[in-house]
Amino acid sequence: MQILTSHMHKISCHSVVTQAQGHRIQNVHSFALSFILTFALSFILTYALSFIQTVALSFIRTVALFFILTVALSFIRTFALFFIRTFALSFILTFAPCQISHVKT
Repeated sequence: MQILTSHMHKISCHSVVTQAQGHRIQNVHSFALSFILTFALSFILTYALSFIQTVALSFIRTVALFFILTVALSFIRTFALFFIRTFALSFILTFAPCQISHVKT
């Protein structure tokens, strides 16, 4: 009976040691996983967001340039044509009567 009790005590102690080692290994795994996730998050926040910011700025500049080239140049062209027509009409109305009066006489 004493041998059986001694054997059961050894198994019980071995079980406690194994559980402690298991908890220690689990703690190491948790720490390693936490470290890896922190490093990955740090990498994402520094490099990936910097890349996204660069791409976004490039896209915004492209859209702004497209807007300038289409809308602003269209407005400038319309304004230039209006100015040229107004100037031409003013020129015709100013100098054409003189030319017509010279032709009649």
